[in-house]
Amino acid sequence: MRKLALTLVLILALSAISFGQATRTWISGVGDDVNPCSRTAPCKTFAGAISKTSAGGEIDALDPGGFGAVTVTKSITLDGNNWGSILASATYGINITNPTPTTPMLVIIRNLSINGAGTTLGISAIRVLSQGVILKVEHCNLFDFSTAGIDFVYGNKFSVVNTNIDGMGVAGIRTATGGSGNIDNVHISASANGIYAYGKVTASNTTVSNASQKAFGALAGGTLTLQNSVASDSAVGVYAAGTVYMSDTQISNNTTAISISGGVVYSFGNNQLSGNVGAGSAVTPASQI
Repeated sequence: MRKLALTLVLILALSAISFGQATRTWISGVGDDVNPCSRTAPCKTFAGAISKTSAGGEIDALDPGGFGAVTVTKSITLDGNNWGSILASATYGINITNPTPTTPMLVIIRNLSINGAGTTLGISAIRVLSQGVILKVEHCNLFDFSTAGIDFVYGNKFSVVNTNIDGMGVAGIRTATGGSGNIDNVHISASANGIYAYGKVTASNTTVSNASQKAFGALAGGTLTLQNSVASDSAVGVYAAGTVYMSDTQISNNTTAISISGGVVYSFGNNQLSGNVGAGSAVTPASQI
C-alpha cells in the first residue's frame, strides 16, 4: 500500500509539472503572470508566459499591450498578432541563448513591435548570444536602439522577412562570421549602417535608406548577395571589404555609390546607378549563367 501511495504521489507530481507546460500560451494587456497563461486566464508578459510554455510551443498576444523584454533559452514562437509590443529602454528587447548549442534551437518572432525609445535608448531589439540558434523574424517593426535591430554574436542561421527597422546606432542587421541567412522585403532607414554582413547573406527586395555610413556592407570574409534591392540617400551605397554580388539593384542619391576596400563587387550588368555624388570604385563583371 505504501508503494502504491508513493506511486500515486509521483504521478500527481508529474501531472502537475506537465500541466504547467502548455504547448500554446496567451498574454494580454490585462493579464497576470500568476495565471496559467491559458486563453481565459492569460499572463501579462512574455517572461511570465515563457516558463509555462513547453519547448517548441507558442506564446500569442490576445490584445494590445506592452509585454516586456524576455530571455529565450528554448525553441519557441513569440507572436504579437500585430498588436503586441516590447518597450526595451536601456536594455535588450529579446535575448536568445541556446544552453546546448550542439542541438539546434528554433526561435520564431512574428507580428511584433520592439521599441527601444526612452530617456536612454535600448541596446538591441533582438540579440543572439550563442551558437546553435536558428532565428526567423517575420512581420516585425524594430526601432530606436543604440546598437542593432538584429544582432548576432555568433554565426547562426536566420531569415528576416517583411520587417521594418529604423533608427539603429550601429546597424539594422549585423551578422557574424560563419553565419548564413536570407533577408527578404526588409526596409531599413535612418540607421548608421543597413546590413553588416559577415558569413553568407542574401538580401532580396530590400531597401536601405538614409544610412549615415553604409547601406549594404560585406565585411572581411563575408559574402553579400543583393537581388532586386535599393540603396539610397546614404553615405555609401555598397561597401565591400568582403565579396558582394549584385543584380537588379538600384544605387541612387548616395554620396558614394560603391566603395571597395580590400574586397570585390561582382555586377551582373543589370544594376542602376543614378544621382550619386560619386560613382566610387569600379566593379567586376560577373558571369551570367
